Amino acid sequence: KANVKQAEAVLTTAKITFDKATIKAPITAVVSDRYVDEGDMVGPTIALIKIVDIKTLKVLGGVGERYLPQLVPGETAVHVKTDAYPQDVLEGTVYKVGVAVDPATRTAKVEIRVPNPDMRLKPGMFARMTIVMQERENIVVVPDSALIRNEEGVYVFIANAGKAHRREVKLGLLQSEYYEVLEGLSVGELVVTRGRRQIEDGQAIEVVQEMRK
Repeated sequence: KANVKQAEAVLTTAKITFDKATIKAPITAVVSDRYVDEGDMVGPTIALIKIVDIKTLKVLGGVGERYLPQLVPGETAVHVKTDAYPQDVLEGTVYKVGVAVDPATRTAKVEIRVPNPDMRLKPGMFARMTIVMQERENIVVVPDSALIRNEEGVYVFIANAGKAHRREVKLGLLQSEYYEVLEGLSVGELVVTRGRRQIEDGQAIEVVQEMRK
């Protein structure tokens, strides 16, 4: 009987040791690195594998201090592009805004969260982000290539009836190379984008190419 009880105690201890030897991941993830091979001797401080959950990725960047008041964590939308998939624009959201501004760059750290359900994006990729501060729809826009700036303000040349007419404009938001026009232009008016600095108000011109956006 004594031998049986001793054997049962040994068995119980072995089962406990075996259960503790089975490590369960705390999250649903995938293995990105393995640090040991089958049969290696390991101890309690040895890392076995590295797991990552990449169904949602975070993008880190810096934002100028003048724009920080407009960022709302959980609400401010962000467009993200990567070198790996340059044709795709990924939609993300501002998740966290840093509490300090770097005195050298005058920027604060911002963390963006981007859904990655198909797991195409990989941790460590380089990304460019465009933070959407404001959105406007059905507005008049003008390319930067049509603008002329001087001490008097900003103006463009309108092509109308074979002549160039100078028109002052008031600009709003900027996206890529296009500015929102708050005042000065109407939908459908043609602006001069090439040779604009070589013409004068009222000068006769010929439209050789018309492009619309």
